[in-house]
Amino acid sequence: MRRLKNWAQHAFNEKIYEIEKLGKEAFGRLKGRWAILQKRMDIKLQELPAVLGASCVLHNICEMRQEEMEGELKFEVFEIHGYCTS
Repeated sequence: MRRLKNWAQHAFNEKIYEIEKLGKEAFGRLKGRWAILQKRMDIKLQELPAVLGASCVLHNICEMRQEEMEGELKFEVFEIHGYCTS
């Protein structure tokens, strides 16, 4: 591992890690909430942005209302060879 040059770089890397962790948790909750995102979608490519957008909007409404999710519905997002998967 490359040695950190200074404290500012270390602090920056810590913040990046925190943001990455939040993003992975958010995608895990999103996939857990909407079953359509848990498998391959058989829809037209042109319809994909609308489906993903609607899922995100509805998910954000649920998050703002602090709606609880079933524990078994939550997904963990893992990174394999630079790609995120669950």
